[in-house]
Amino acid sequence: MTGRPYNPQMRVALGEGYLACGEAEKAMECYLVAESLGEEEGLSSRRLGKLYAEQGHEVEAAYFNRRCLMKKHFVICDNDSYEPAVALCQYYKKTGNMERLREIGSMLLAANDEVGEKEGSDA
Repeated sequence: MTGRPYNPQMRVALGEGYLACGEAEKAMECYLVAESLGEEEGLSSRRLGKLYAEQGHEVEAAYFNRRCLMKKHFVICDNDSYEPAVALCQYYKKTGNMERLREIGSMLLAANDEVGEKEGSDA
């Protein structure tokens, strides 16, 4: 990759291309590089969470789902944040980590209540 090898968005775009071609391993490599370069929008984290889950690597999937939600400030605004939130809650429930489940639930509720209050005050 010439030109912008340290651009996380370019790595995400390359990962998307590999994913579209069915090359999940190469896509994962690109997403991991994007993560290491500081990708901030959450797409690389979301994709990694989903890919790790498909491979049966639940711990890694949970890690990247949480990273995705952190990048979204725990606000659920679309499927990009909804799916990782549900997957993470299901993981905590499945592993019996009720403390983490309550914690993530509280963070999601607080962040989304705050957004709702801001939107209501704009009217």
